[in-house]
Amino acid sequence: HGNVTSGSVVTAPQTQNIHEASGNNAVQWIGAARLSRNLYDCHTVLSLTGDVFVNRQELLRQSRFCKISNNIYSVEGSVRSSVFRRYALLDFSARYTLSTQHLSLSDVITRNNDFSLNGGVTVFPCTNLGVYVRANSTFVQMPAATGTCYSRCMYLDAGTQYSFGKFEVELSAHNLTNRKQYHLRQFTSCDIYDYIYYLR
Repeated sequence: HGNVTSGSVVTAPQTQNIHEASGNNAVQWIGAARLSRNLYDCHTVLSLTGDVFVNRQELLRQSRFCKISNNIYSVEGSVRSSVFRRYALLDFSARYTLSTQHLSLSDVITRNNDFSLNGGVTVFPCTNLGVYVRANSTFVQMPAATGTCYSRCMYLDAGTQYSFGKFEVELSAHNLTNRKQYHLRQFTSCDIYDYIYYLR
């Protein structure tokens, strides 16, 4: 990708809106792989998925060009089974994501580790009616000004689905374990990043 970068000069007494335009390049690589196995005897599908995202680009800060790189690597394994034929559907997965960010103005490489577990059970009392319960648990490890910051959360969803003809009606209740808000502040060199998460 080719584009034009512009920036502003910010000083203590005032902010000068002086834009300097210069051509630069951004490079992105995206890769994905998926491997699955269908076990027909027990009505189960095993899947393993891997994703890679690599981004390289330039930024203009205080009239200085700097390079920034972002890498995201993730791997996920899942099991989907209908062991009881049409009466129940089981769906479980586990995912790990590693995110890294590096700015050429600093030698510090920011790393975030994200672990996630998902599970769901759907029961079909009759042909057109389904009742489900789904749960998600996430554990995030990231750097902070005082060391390493950890964030844990879990939420639970439930609902029912009814289909008739070409229509389907769903009634769902989200985050039965109550909503939570997380405010994380991260200091990197001369930058401050604020992250606010709302989980329902």
